[in-house]
Amino acid sequence: MKSQKVCELLSAMSAIMVDVYSLRAIGEMDQSESQEWEKDWASIAEVVKDRGVSILLVDGPDMAKHLLRCIVHGSLIPLPGNFWARGLTESTVPHRFAGLWREVFDASGALRLDGAGGRAVRDLRQLYACLKKMDIDCPVEAINQEVDSFQSVDRSLPRPSPYWETGPSGDRSGSVAHCSFTWNGDVADRAVQLNLVEFAFEFLPLLDHVSGLVMQALGQYDWSQWKFGHGPGCVADLSKGGYKYAFPTWSQRLDSCFPYEEVAFSNLTSWANVALDDCIGFSGWHLADTIEPWSRLDAVPKDMTKPRLIAYECTANMFCQKNIFDYMVGRTEVSWLGDFVKFRDQSLNQRLARESSAHGRLATVDLSAASDRVTCTVVESWARSNLGLLDALCASRTRRCVLLNGDILYLNKYATMGNATTFSVESLLFLTISIAAVLHARSQKASLKNVRALAGEVAVYGDDIVVPVDCRSSFERAMDLLWFKVNADKTFWTSKFRESCGIDAYDGEDVTPAYIRSLSNETPDEIASLVEQANNFYSKYLLRSAGFLADQIGMALPLRSVSSGVFGLSCRTGPSFSAFRRRWNWFLQIDEVKVPCLSSRQAVTPVNHEFASFQFFTEIPDPLSSWASGIKRRPDARIASEWVDLRLFN
Repeated sequence: MKSQKVCELLSAMSAIMVDVYSLRAIGEMDQSESQEWEKDWASIAEVVKDRGVSILLVDGPDMAKHLLRCIVHGSLIPLPGNFWARGLTESTVPHRFAGLWREVFDASGALRLDGAGGRAVRDLRQLYACLKKMDIDCPVEAINQEVDSFQSVDRSLPRPSPYWETGPSGDRSGSVAHCSFTWNGDVADRAVQLNLVEFAFEFLPLLDHVSGLVMQALGQYDWSQWKFGHGPGCVADLSKGGYKYAFPTWSQRLDSCFPYEEVAFSNLTSWANVALDDCIGFSGWHLADTIEPWSRLDAVPKDMTKPRLIAYECTANMFCQKNIFDYMVGRTEVSWLGDFVKFRDQSLNQRLARESSAHGRLATVDLSAASDRVTCTVVESWARSNLGLLDALCASRTRRCVLLNGDILYLNKYATMGNATTFSVESLLFLTISIAAVLHARSQKASLKNVRALAGEVAVYGDDIVVPVDCRSSFERAMDLLWFKVNADKTFWTSKFRESCGIDAYDGEDVTPAYIRSLSNETPDEIASLVEQANNFYSKYLLRSAGFLADQIGMALPLRSVSSGVFGLSCRTGPSFSAFRRRWNWFLQIDEVKVPCLSSRQAVTPVNHEFASFQFFTEIPDPLSSWASGIKRRPDARIASEWVDLRLFN
């Protein structure tokens, strides 16, 4: 990394250390503690300049994880090889930030139980993890390792049943029966392999009953009642900028549940016009199963140690997956499932995590590679009583994925990240397993009354799960039985720490660190990110850091109150815009100020196509909005001066 970037990151780290020190200095700090902080900073700056920023971007976040391991363990644990942990033994605290560690652990290395270490935990995590989410590309070796892990996890899963290979026939009278969990041969073999036969004998019937209750709450699936749509990102079978509404492929497999002439056109006349068009040809739209489209794997930035792997779905599959997602979200919101899963809101998980960090009755669970371990056999047994949904999931599923090196992987997993149904399926599936595990642990029947009584004790958002502590054994065995893996580093059954949906809580207090993600200001998006970061630091009273980030913006912005939504920098002393022009608007009878404003503009390339009307009926635009059919580009952010009502700054 260039020396300029190293200096910028060091300056950011310096600002954060000054902030943490200043907040602590409001209390009482003796001279020896002040000298410790000065020595720590000198040591950090020297080592970073010598060994590089991996000390801040890799070793620091690793130390934040180790702090949590020590808290869960109840005492200090040695961590050799980490710059920040030098001097850490089983009974002594690290030399760096020793004062903070002594507030969390006593002289013998044991965790203090008087609840006084919450502020120190917050400060340590802020110092260690502040640069955890920097937008920096990881090495090629890390990408290759992640792809290898992706393939390894998939190979460890059972092969899908013939149903997933041939696809739904569209004629239920001749379909095969779908096995319940109790009679699922793959699950039975797994139980024998893990020596969980006795547990499976008791748990699986409960899981079947709860699955039936969940499917009953969802109701039968009818694609005509829900919205179709295209995602904003890339797709596997169109080049960038292609017109998604003119589907390049529509397989016979997809057609079995989503009739091409009914789903892909605004009316049958439009379908007939396309079918008779010599330039397109009807036969080109329906592909044989032997040349069924595939998804395409890609690596997107996550952190310096590893990327995030997603897969671009083909256009038609994504279009239909959006319909299934709309159904699952819509039915969840109006049924009892909405007491446990909120697809549009993470506050339920966050609230339970904060509360349970104080009373300790609930645990926060995270799963490792959760979406990559959802097997077809589990989905089939889970949704067997809702045949319309199961057929739709099967028909819209992409069976093959092209890897980064061009190899084709025939997937054992249900779907990759990128499939529009992955999040909703895994959320409701994990909810089903969690409820069944609690009922098993408490020896309760799988009645709707008992299930609904668990509201407030069980909550799921993707792979972020909140469950009662007393069901730990049943929950962990259930997850193992169904090929899932609990992430021990991010799962908290004991201690006063909990983590879920972006919130870290310790003893009832929010100890979530503020993160620096980027220091670049070359584009409007990057400037907007800097403003957001600065305001986040300011909200946590890290004023020096907020000022440092504000200095990186490179343009003058107004000061607005913390609760205001105006584009600008937060300030608790009141709004300030003395450097900007003001006027009295005679038409609106209000005071206005001309300040930089953030907006987005989406360019549309017009198309003269049969599918233009279909795009209109799919998107159903607001009658008062300016809408045009065509190829929509990714929205471009722009910053321009506009007149804004002064009252909005408050």
